[in-house]
Amino acid sequence: PSAGRTVPDDATCEALARSAMAAFADAVVAGDFTTFHEGISLLWRSQTTPEALEGAFSSFIDQSIDLRFLANEPLAFSEPPSLDDQGVLRLVGYYATADGRVSFDYSFVYEHPEWRLIGIQVDV
Repeated sequence: PSAGRTVPDDATCEALARSAMAAFADAVVAGDFTTFHEGISLLWRSQTTPEALEGAFSSFIDQSIDLRFLANEPLAFSEPPSLDDQGVLRLVGYYATADGRVSFDYSFVYEHPEWRLIGIQVDV
């Protein structure tokens, strides 16, 4: 699957990171991960449910954390985007906001014709 695959350019990596955060933020605010679940990789989708994702991120929902404002904040990668030997793209970075840092660690797999989320970690 990763034959000939290369790390996307910086603009694509930033767009992927922003898209992942936007989908996650929308799901948390809605308290419903159905749409988020529909957008993740086929592999991850086969391993989880929208309800399981809601459970995994219930602390965000319970605290009414609204990260949608990050759409307009600058982001930085704390390590260069990279591909592992399985062809998984890792994007690790943060948004520096007035209230501190929101860190992220995303994993994507390439499912033709696009990169799709297979893992997400967000730290507020």
